[in-house]
Amino acid sequence: MQSQSAIVSSLLALALGCASLATYEPARIPIPSGLSAEDAQLSILLAIAAAPEDGPPSLVPNATDARGILVAQALDGIRRSAHSSHPWFVEDQGPTWVRAGVNVRTHYLSVRYEVGPDTISERIVRSANLEQSGNRIHGNAILWLEDLRARIRRNISIVLAYRAASAAE
Repeated sequence: MQSQSAIVSSLLALALGCASLATYEPARIPIPSGLSAEDAQLSILLAIAAAPEDGPPSLVPNATDARGILVAQALDGIRRSAHSSHPWFVEDQGPTWVRAGVNVRTHYLSVRYEVGPDTISERIVRSANLEQSGNRIHGNAILWLEDLRARIRRNISIVLAYRAASAAE
């Protein structure tokens, strides 16, 4: 009898579209010294505009200085984001924050990034069809957030390199 109820439960989960929930831990992304709040906000905006694929910038093929590489990265990311399966978009922004959203089929996630003196903090603002309850949310939302965080960190490095090269000139 117990195995019969397990089979029924499994079949119901398959029929109803079982969703895997994960624990959401808000991120705190460190801002390196030498980077201003404006630079951190620029890093967030570039990450939202960028596509998830990595690779060398292609729109500015002769970019060799830090400024050219930063521009190439931004332009290439914007070009590729149109082809991304999960493109993030800017919903709103203020002097020290950016709110980004993503739509994937019938799912929606909105997250706010606050730029502080030494960290960027993340907070989910809204979600739809992601079974969010307290600090639990659909596992795919966690993957989307992790991807965006990695892009923010990468862009912080690019902006930091640009600032260091500009100071050296």
